[in-house]
Amino acid sequence: MTDLWISVLIPTYNRCDSLRVTLDALGRQTMPAAGFEVLTISDGSTDGTDAMLAGYSAPYRLIPLTQSNAGPAAARNQGIDAASGELIVLLDDDVEPAPNFLEAHAARHRRGDVDDRLAIFGPMLRDPERQEPSWIRWEHAMLEKNYKAWETGTWSVADAYDFHSGNASFRREWAVTVGGFDVDLMRMEDIDLGLRMQRECGVHFEFDPTPVGIHRPLRSYRSWLSVAEAYGKLDIVHARAGETPWERVRDKLTNRNAVTLFLTDVVLSMPAAGPALRSMLSAAAHAVDAVGLTGLSMPALSVVYNLRYLECAAAEMGAGELRRLMKEADEVTSAYRIERKINRV
Repeated sequence: MTDLWISVLIPTYNRCDSLRVTLDALGRQTMPAAGFEVLTISDGSTDGTDAMLAGYSAPYRLIPLTQSNAGPAAARNQGIDAASGELIVLLDDDVEPAPNFLEAHAARHRRGDVDDRLAIFGPMLRDPERQEPSWIRWEHAMLEKNYKAWETGTWSVADAYDFHSGNASFRREWAVTVGGFDVDLMRMEDIDLGLRMQRECGVHFEFDPTPVGIHRPLRSYRSWLSVAEAYGKLDIVHARAGETPWERVRDKLTNRNAVTLFLTDVVLSMPAAGPALRSMLSAAAHAVDAVGLTGLSMPALSVVYNLRYLECAAAEMGAGELRRLMKEADEVTSAYRIERKINRV
């Protein structure tokens, strides 16, 4: 395979300063500037992003695009349509790519032991110099736990549910073949694209630890919790539509620790208790985190996130059905879990 012409896509909305950090880092890549282009898609930004991009001087080909506020899926689709490269690299505007970032993505796709039906996702690591709210530290802790599982071989299989768009790459033709991102989705649009590429084009997924991005999210607590809500609903929607194996979703619903399963059973029996219970756990997590007891805040936030995920799944599938699956969880070992080597946590 000859040198790849890479198109880097960065959707952005009102993160002018953060986007500049990302663009500056792309100017420090070990890959020659002639080997890639960068397309930024401003999703109705009102904070001066468009003016900054118009005056930005980059050593690489920079293509600023704009659209009315329509969400990241529509923005990435516009980028895919305008891209010249055969390899698409997805990068978020709160991620600072390491100097070898693009070289690492290109190298994995060049390797002779894989075909071109491959999608790569790399690590998004926390900035050790940055003070983060507890829920963002929880998010990074969960991501780092996943990365370690792949690197050590504890997890041997990746799939579309692991595919996150902040640091990822794939052939442009596969995204075009399946019609791009679903513009109706504000969450899980990357996983949805991955599922369709996997199902319709035979694309497979792999974690690569070498293209590192430093992740500095600005997500609010409410936004963090909305991720759990979207995943809980959409996992059931995809399973019902036959777009993802039910065994995969079943394992996500039941592979939880005993505390989470017990509290979920309580909330499913008494739905009105859910908001109060989550509020109490969140307040406790924030309080202990404020005094430096991070080790105590992380488990509490895990329960909050997973409880909300399961509440929303129950709302979509029916509380009675979810409770039945939870009761079976200790009696049946998931074939999916055996394949992937996931241990209950």
